[in-house]
Amino acid sequence: MKFKTEADVRAWIKRKKWGEIVWIENKSGGTVGASDLVLVNGSSSLFIELKLAEISKGELYVKAQSAQRMFSRKINDAGGRSFFLAGIKNTKTIITFDWRSMQSMWVQESRKGEDGTIKIENQSRYSLSMWEEIEDTFDPFSS
Repeated sequence: MKFKTEADVRAWIKRKKWGEIVWIENKSGGTVGASDLVLVNGSSSLFIELKLAEISKGELYVKAQSAQRMFSRKINDAGGRSFFLAGIKNTKTIITFDWRSMQSMWVQESRKGEDGTIKIENQSRYSLSMWEEIEDTFDPFSS
């Protein structure tokens, strides 16, 4: 399956047998900052934020809220485990990365509103400096 939307990444993780998925955010934009899900396997828990990554001008980036990066950092600082998992748009590739590999880059995008007017929106994008491609043998609890 090629990833076209974040919903495709959600469908992909649902098929994995890594443990019980506890959804915190069951649709895009449902919470501010909190991870999309907690993956539970016995006494181990992982907080995972799902994203759709894109390649533009030779850079790999994701759209994210700074609160999502901060949430992940705080979980890790407290001794928990949190990471981001992204499907790269128009590929079958899945990657993982953590908050430290995200460099902020503000972008303004124009979008046509429902009334036909052009609106300029500020987008918070993060270019990724480091990531790991997930192989079929990937086990998030041993990484």
